[in-house]
Amino acid sequence: QVKEVEETIDEMLIRLDEFCGMTDVIRNDTSQLLDETIPLIKAKVVEMNNIYAKVDKLEAFVKMVGRHVSFLEEQVLQVERDHSSVSHAVRRILQSVTIPSFKNV
Repeated sequence: QVKEVEETIDEMLIRLDEFCGMTDVIRNDTSQLLDETIPLIKAKVVEMNNIYAKVDKLEAFVKMVGRHVSFLEEQVLQVERDHSSVSHAVRRILQSVTIPSFKNV
């Protein structure tokens, strides 16, 4: 019966040693994560925030340009309409005027 207890104790010591080994691996991985990986992630976050800010500025610029283009397009259309009506009026006036013939001079 003592032999069984010794075997059980040996088995428990082996399992305890395995458990300690696993906790050491986890502790090392955690230290590496905290010391190396997280600072890299923080640096990438700062870099991405700068990129997001630039994208936001670019979007605002594109919207502003779009508004100006729409405004200018409306002005061009208005000028074309105005020019067309003036052009038609001038044509009507010129067509209504009789031009004397200079053939018999």
